[in-house]
Formats: sequence, C-alpha cells, structure tokens
Amino acid sequence: MSNSIDNQVVMDMEECFRSFDLPVYKNKNTNDNDLAFTSQICNDHVCADVFATYDTQIGYVGIDFSFRDKVPSEKMPEILQLLNLLNGYRPLYGFSVCQRCNTISLRSDIFLSTEILPRDEFKRLISDILEDVYLCSPLIKDVVDGGNYKELHDRFMEGHKDILNMGSKPPRNIDGKILSDMESVITDLKIHINNKDRTVNEFISDLKLDEMVSIRMSITLSHENKIVVLYAAPPFNVPNEKMTVVTELVNLINRMVKQGHLYIYPQTNRVHIIKGIIIDNGGLDKKEFEMSIRTLLGNSRIFFPIITEQLSSNESPEFLLAKINKNHEACCKTK
Repeated sequence: MSNSIDNQVVMDMEECFRSFDLPVYKNKNTNDNDLAFTSQICNDHVCADVFATYDTQIGYVGIDFSFRDKVPSEKMPEILQLLNLLNGYRPLYGFSVCQRCNTISLRSDIFLSTEILPRDEFKRLISDILEDVYLCSPLIKDVVDGGNYKELHDRFMEGHKDILNMGSKPPRNIDGKILSDMESVITDLKIHINNKDRTVNEFISDLKLDEMVSIRMSITLSHENKIVVLYAAPPFNVPNEKMTVVTELVNLINRMVKQGHLYIYPQTNRVHIIKGIIIDNGGLDKKEFEMSIRTLLGNSRIFFPIITEQLSSNESPEFLLAKINKNHEACCKTK
C-alpha cells in the first residue's frame, strides 16, 4: 500500500473481518497489487478461501469467497442455472463459477466515495455474505449430489421467504430525505423519469444509451431492507433454445464485472444487471449512488450488445467476450 490513508483503509477492513472471528493473513508473495489480505472460513457447511481487495486507483474494496469444493463438469449446467436463480435476489453480491477450475465464487465490491472505509456498510456486507454462504452451501451441495436444481431452489425459497421480499414491497416510514437525494442525483444526470410508472419508492426510466442499446432502468428504495437497488434490462428476451449458452456468457461476465452482476429473470427470460447500495447509516451516499448509476449504464453499453450478438451467433461465449476486452479473461485467484 502506498501511503498511510491506504494503510488505514486496509487496517479497518482487517478489523471488520476480525470482528466476525475471521482470520487475517497478510498479503505476501503475490503479484496482485489490489490484494489487501486473505482469510478463510471452514465449518460443517462450507470451506472457502476469502480474498479482500482494495483498488486504490478507482476506490473499490471487495470481498471474494472462493469455495474449495469443486463442481463436477457434468453438473455444471445445473449449477449455472441454480446460481442464476440465486443471483436474482442478491443485489449486494453475486455467485459465479470458474469453469476452468470448477469452483464457485461469491463476489462483491463497495465504492469508496471518500478515502475512509464505511465500516458499518462493510460489516453489514460481511454479515450478509456469511449468512448467505451458510444457507446456500447445502443447497448447492444437494444439486451437485444429483438433485433437481429448480425443485431444490423453489423449496429453499419457500423456506426463506424473507429473501423474496427484497425490495418488493413499498417501505414503511419512507425516508423522504433519501428519496429526495436520489431524485436530485437522477436530475443532475439528466435522466428523465417516467412519472406514469413512478411508484411511492421507485424511479423508472426508459433510456436509449446509443444506437445499439436501449434499456429500462429502475431504482428502488427498500427501507425495510436498508438498501437501494438498481436494475437495468434491455427490451429483448432470451429464447429457450439459447438459454444454456447465454447463461454461460452471463456467468463469464460475472467473473469479471465490478459493481453489480447479471442474471436472467426466469419469468421473462430477460437479462438484468442488478446493483445494491447499503444505507445502514440512515442516509444515502450521493457520490456512491451517482457512481452506481454511471457504472450500471456503462455496463449496459458494454454487455447487452454482446448478449444480443450471442443470440444470433454460433460463436462461443468466450470468443464473444474476448472481443470486448482481451485483457479481462475470467480466471481463478490463488494464494
């Protein structure tokens, strides 16, 4: 780390990890300049290596849980479909599979609007991830062991209905200040809101980003869950015969994308980008909110055209993704 401010961010990250009884191993003998430190978790449900990162140039801190158990190649299609379903309810982080090493990762990033780690937000993220890892690991194992991913997922969601409520109900005791701050940022970005579609806690906008990309963007305040959720979706659906290959492409994108992840909404076969912002401190970080919108729009411009091309192409997802950025191949992290 280059200076005392960077060191303080990392030390605060370490302290947050230790508050959950997670070990901290210093970054040694690695070429990854963003890697702050490593950790691990191993219990009756899951064993995973944990990588904490700090990108000082852009201002992101990240957490990556890399599960040690490997997915058999013959079960990869079912696991990809299961993880896609799970990702639709998780705006703060997303699952993906490294198809070269057959391991599952759960990744998240937080944008730092200042040179200070938002400790409450970071600890909330760790807590949510640990809970989800604990709950979802047996589900993933059951699918690997031969269970039907759809039946097991539906049974899992029935037993955890609180997950289904993420952002789906109008919040009680709406915080007018947060909504006002959201609206001011949206206005400053010159984004037109469709008032006919506006709800008590949601902003909706139809945007034409360029000649190739049009999207519907929605931004929802879920006060009950203390989170703002951003969605972007193109106007096309994925045909059933293309679902397998597009799911593979979405998984590869999720291996590389920062600030949000993609999933295919099963009721419509429509691809979405989803991003969540924690508001545990009772207020909206307007700079983080603005950056999240900009990143959502930027990722829409990059990834929706490649998904469109996949629908009309016989090329592999790896080939199409390499056309965007040959320097961002999906890869495994190792100690």
